Amino acid sequence: MQLHSELTLEQNLLLHLLRRGLLGESEPLDAEAWKDADWGEVCKEAVQQAVPVIAFDVAAEYKKQIPQNLYRYWLKLSGGTLQANERITHAQEELIAWLKEAGYTYLILKGTSAAAYYPKPENRGYGDVDFLVQEDCVKAVGKMLKEKGCKKESVGGHHIAYARADGVHLELHFAVGGIPYGERGEKIKAFLANILQTSQTVKSGLTEFVAPSDEKHAMVLILHMLSHMLGEGMGLRHLCDFACFLNKTHEKAFWVESLLPLLKDVGLYTYVQIMTKTCALYLGSVLPSWAADADESVCLEVLKELFVSGNFGGKDFKRAKSAMLISERGKAGMKHGKVYNLCHGLHNYTKAKHPVCQKCFLLYPIFYIGEMVRYGWLMIRGKRPSPLSMTTQADERKAVYEKLHIYEE
Repeated sequence: MQLHSELTLEQNLLLHLLRRGLLGESEPLDAEAWKDADWGEVCKEAVQQAVPVIAFDVAAEYKKQIPQNLYRYWLKLSGGTLQANERITHAQEELIAWLKEAGYTYLILKGTSAAAYYPKPENRGYGDVDFLVQEDCVKAVGKMLKEKGCKKESVGGHHIAYARADGVHLELHFAVGGIPYGERGEKIKAFLANILQTSQTVKSGLTEFVAPSDEKHAMVLILHMLSHMLGEGMGLRHLCDFACFLNKTHEKAFWVESLLPLLKDVGLYTYVQIMTKTCALYLGSVLPSWAADADESVCLEVLKELFVSGNFGGKDFKRAKSAMLISERGKAGMKHGKVYNLCHGLHNYTKAKHPVCQKCFLLYPIFYIGEMVRYGWLMIRGKRPSPLSMTTQADERKAVYEKLHIYEE
């Protein structure tokens, strides 16, 4: 087991479990190196990074060294995650049956589509069922979901969320998330324009569904990682998704023929180089020649940020919320200051939350001011941090992200 001196022993242990579980690292743990490890912290970190089952699958090999009560807890936790996966998979299968019966073209984003690249797809935890349909079918599909007993819960910039009676959320996407503003965004939209027409049927475990082609899935993963990293925070699960995808597809022609040229053109090449090399250094995935020269010191900074953040920023609420001062989930890069990011982010949040103000602009100032007042009230009640109190976290995060040269020329 390779120990990285810049990380804690428990962080090293978790990375070892992930390398062994995902990519078959054969080197066993050195008993002398990990004798003082706190397995409770390893389990806690695995949960905060949304990788408890992958880690436990390997940790079971070291059952004798793990405190019995902790082992039982971790086993129960993993069992609960697998049961949740089954419930979500069942909901997805039922959704697909509805879509097929009604004749709608669809594909599954993230979730089971990402898990299909894992050696054991069932060990990746699922969240919502994210699915994409043609934009002109969104209203009709939404109506169908309501007729099937689903309740509309929220509207985002690129999706509408519905809740089933069993608690599973279905996210109806009318566009791929994370696409930047301006000319770069238009180029990415053009690249993804035929994502539904170039899809592939995937059989993963006992379930079958339509997923993006490898080429389009690569861009979906990249935009998804970037959106969370510059948003509330990205965890190791997202990095595992990318590592497994790289291992399965790195030799395919689309990387060199279409994807890498596009990434250079829109200013994401350095970002993808860094994320690829981070996967290789810490999760043991392949390192393609085009990423070999990426700065290892930046890779380490990125990994440390993931450990500080946790999945969806769950380890530090204030740090997660500091995203509003950094960038609008990366859509405009890193060029703007805190005040601009705060005001422009609220502007787009208002438009997404209150679509009526896009039809009647006179209502927009009312909703905008209303959202400002609402945030202020939540701040007074201690449910939201003040922008001023988040400046330190925002500056720390931005210092790392600026080294990724996101959407720069």
